[in-house]
Amino acid sequence: MKFFTTAILFVVIFCTDTAAQTRLDDSASPRARLEVTPAWLDSASDVASDDEVNTLLANVPGVEYRLNTSAFVGKSARIYLVLPQAIAGLKTAGGIRAEWRTRSNLFMPGSVLPGARALVFTGQVSGALTTVVFDYVISIDARAMLRPLEFRPHFEIEVSP
Repeated sequence: MKFFTTAILFVVIFCTDTAAQTRLDDSASPRARLEVTPAWLDSASDVASDDEVNTLLANVPGVEYRLNTSAFVGKSARIYLVLPQAIAGLKTAGGIRAEWRTRSNLFMPGSVLPGARALVFTGQVSGALTTVVFDYVISIDARAMLRPLEFRPHFEIEVSP
């Protein structure tokens, strides 16, 4: 029985370690406060839903991230874009959705909601600094806005064993 307990503990610890993610340092990224003027969603329908009527869209092109991947060079990894659950300027987490295209063949387009993460890269890390540029389209529910928003996603990496 003692052997069985030790084996289960080892499996639990091993599974936890392989799923661990590390927040990537992006402090080398250009830091610019972007003044973005969202526009109302142009609904072609005369019978637009309340959600459509209250949706603002903000196009935010050319957001550059410089990720410190020096500790992971040569390793197989997955990189995720994470949107925090709490967004300064919103009274509810469900009031925003970010979609993006990338200007790199290595990174994937996608979308994310607050409190979630989206896979943006899978493969071998090739350099100490990984640079990617995102073109965002941010959908905002105007009913959830309290003040100007602070959009601050971050990146996490998972390395394969």
